[in-house]
Amino acid sequence: MSMVAEELSRRPRTGGIYKAIASQRECTMKRLKDLSNKEATIDVGLEMGDAAHLLKLMSFSSSEIEMAGQKGRKGAMLLIQAEILRKKGQELIAECQNLLQDAL
Repeated sequence: MSMVAEELSRRPRTGGIYKAIASQRECTMKRLKDLSNKEATIDVGLEMGDAAHLLKLMSFSSSEIEMAGQKGRKGAMLLIQAEILRKKGQELIAECQNLLQDAL
């Protein structure tokens, strides 16, 4: 890294945007804590994944938060898949019932 870039990386970030980012970070961390105590739903999983990604973009993440975000997204995807399979199963059972009613 050049000396100029190195010097820039060491300068304190004191402008208004940095205060806004720090405030957003605090809100996001609080929301993640709240979500960790909620029922495991698709929306909770998606929000945890998005919040973890947002923290990563703001350079306030950790490997644990990133892993939690990935698991939240994967869990949401699996719950959606389970919903799709449940609906398909109900359709097949309804078809079976109709067939039996016609046959009997």
